[in-house]
Amino acid sequence: MPSFFVPVDFSASAHKAFEYALMLAKKTQGELTLYHGYPVVVNTEVLYPTAGYFELEFSGYEERIRLEFNNFLANYDLQGTNIKRIVKAGFVHEDIQDLAKRHHADLIIMGTKGATGLKEVLVGSVTASVARSTEIPLLIIPLATEMRLPRNIVFALGLEDTDREIIQKLIDLNAWFHAQITVLRISHPSNETLENPKIAALQGFFVDQGKNNLRFESISYPDVPEGLDLYSKGVPTDLMAVYMHHYGFFERLFHQSITEQLAYHTNIPLLVLKSEKS
Repeated sequence: MPSFFVPVDFSASAHKAFEYALMLAKKTQGELTLYHGYPVVVNTEVLYPTAGYFELEFSGYEERIRLEFNNFLANYDLQGTNIKRIVKAGFVHEDIQDLAKRHHADLIIMGTKGATGLKEVLVGSVTASVARSTEIPLLIIPLATEMRLPRNIVFALGLEDTDREIIQKLIDLNAWFHAQITVLRISHPSNETLENPKIAALQGFFVDQGKNNLRFESISYPDVPEGLDLYSKGVPTDLMAVYMHHYGFFERLFHQSITEQLAYHTNIPLLVLKSEKS
């Protein structure tokens, strides 16, 4: 039974992420763990707070959050779903990773506002911190995402030593979706000759997999983000997957200079995968 970990701040983006997670949990008979974190704030007017003071302050806040949770969940049909709730003071992005591991999560699901949200993924948001450091796959759900499981997944591929490991991880996750996976390699024209042997080896790997819903495609384009954007406009894409091998590729993919192009992607969920060897 898969386990999905969903950070919740009760915003519209959190509603969208939870709605997607609930859909996925019902499809897979999975378990949902909802987490709300808040920073520790000390009242400076209290010079020497006692342990009892902190307990009183936090118990009051946590009670309000429990009520928020009840109101949040009242919007959904939860019949047949297994849901846990966690409310915790601390460092939110660190707690997300720690608690997701502790609860054996297979996937972390977080919301974002869309084009602005995707840009924020790179410039210091909680989602950014999780994306850069988590070992657990992260699914980012834009606010405009349509509520349906993906039928077509496009995976933007590098030619790193761990590519086959990451492809296998994506194949395993696809057991929840049963989607068509296109593994896309975008090569700079000047590098085609150097990359051809690696591409040939990957094509052999795909043949060995023997899966009808898995295909490899390589295109030549001078700019990776623009090439990915053009490809996605011509091919139905319900979910975009990227490999967080190093920050540089991810940063280029959503660089501010191509914000207008990324407007097309504001309704496409983004799956961030990371190698265990990274």
